[in-house]
Amino acid sequence: MYKKIIFLIVIFSLCNLWIIKYGYAQDKTEFKIGLTKIILPSLDGFIKIKEDAPLKTFYAENFVPSSNKLLALYLSQNDYNELLSDNDLDFNKYIVVQYFKKDEYQNIEEKEFKKFVKEIKLSFSNLLYNDSDEFNKWLNNFERKFDIRVNIGERINLGKLMETEKLISYITLSNIRVNSIKGNINKNLISSVNFLYIKNKILYIYIFSDFSLPKRDLKWLSDTTIQFLNNIILSN
Repeated sequence: MYKKIIFLIVIFSLCNLWIIKYGYAQDKTEFKIGLTKIILPSLDGFIKIKEDAPLKTFYAENFVPSSNKLLALYLSQNDYNELLSDNDLDFNKYIVVQYFKKDEYQNIEEKEFKKFVKEIKLSFSNLLYNDSDEFNKWLNNFERKFDIRVNIGERINLGKLMETEKLISYITLSNIRVNSIKGNINKNLISSVNFLYIKNKILYIYIFSDFSLPKRDLKWLSDTTIQFLNNIILSN
C-alpha cells in the first residue's frame, strides 16, 4: 500500500498534456468518499476542473493508478489560460487530490493514521528512490500509449515541510525529460507530498510547481501547501 502512495510522486510528475478546452468549477465543492462528504475549497489563482470535464476524465484514466481514485484536479490560472488557447503545453503548477480505493467505505481510526504516518516517516526516502516492477510496467504502457519516451532523473527528498496530528507533508525535487513528436521537455519539478487525515479518511494531496527560480518556487510551494491544507481542514 505505502509503495503505491509514493509512486504517485513520480506518476504525477509526468503530466505533459496536450488537451483541448474544458470546463471548470469555482468555490467550495462537495465530494463523497464512500458515504463521507468531503468539501474541497477553491484556491486563489487556481481553476478546479469540473467533475464531468474531459480533462479530469482523461487525467483519471491515464495518470491515476488503478489502486487509487482521483477526487479533484486544480490548474493554475496561467496554465488554464494556455489550455484555452489550444497551445501544446505542459502544466507548470497544478494540484491533484486522490484517495486509496480500498479505503472508500472504511472508517480509518486515528490510531491507524498514526501507524500510517510512522511507516511513511521510516520509509519515505527509500520508497522515493526505488521503482517497483509495477511502476516500470505502468511507465512502459504509458510510453506506448502516447508514443513518447520518458526519463525520470534523480528524485530528492528535500525534507519534511510540516507535521501535525492530522497531516504530514514532504517536499521532493525531480527532473523529468519527455521526448515526443510534439517536441521535447526537460524540466525540474518540485512537489509537496501530503497525507491529510480528515473525517476518518486519508487524502493524498500532491502540489506541483516548475523549479526554474528555486527560491521563489520553493516559497510558493510551501506557502500554497500550507494555505490549501488549512483551507481543507477549516472547510470540514
